[in-house]
Amino acid sequence: MRKKLSLSMLPLVFVALILCAAAASAAGLSFQKLAFTNGVTGLGQYTPRSGTRFTLIDTCSVYIEAAGFATPQLPGAEDEYGVDLAVDVAIRSSSGRRLFFEPGVDGLATKTRSKLPMHFFAFSFPFEEWDPGTYVLEVGLRDNLGGQTVSRDLTFQVEKPTEAEIKAKQEREVREAASRQ
Repeated sequence: MRKKLSLSMLPLVFVALILCAAAASAAGLSFQKLAFTNGVTGLGQYTPRSGTRFTLIDTCSVYIEAAGFATPQLPGAEDEYGVDLAVDVAIRSSSGRRLFFEPGVDGLATKTRSKLPMHFFAFSFPFEEWDPGTYVLEVGLRDNLGGQTVSRDLTFQVEKPTEAEIKAKQEREVREAASRQ
């Protein structure tokens, strides 16, 4: 037997939601999601990529959801809050040697009228001139107002494309060009 939600229970539901949001914020800066994707259109709106194998003709797309970042009330402002987040990216070889580091690949520095519980970032990069092998993508989140930094790794492989993959990509590009005309 299912219980119905009554209007008298709504204040309790709102209190529970507020407590959950406060607990996430108190826990500090965190990744809610970090994934390779086939496309991103918004917060929570991405197509996960199956597997971690890429070819030299692919582009790597990454989706990040950040939570628990500071949104302090701005001095002298009754209903304005600040947010200052940055995304740093490093690529390491499977042996751990850092091959690439780019601070501030993406970020958000703004004022808002309400505290943000989450924010998403997306970025991509090609593999055109890479050597085949296993790599580690290290993604760092920096909360410049909260003074916190967290990072997570994604391991992936880059391989030479097969003839079938090259042909499929060429056909896809022709279709996309025709659809733009």
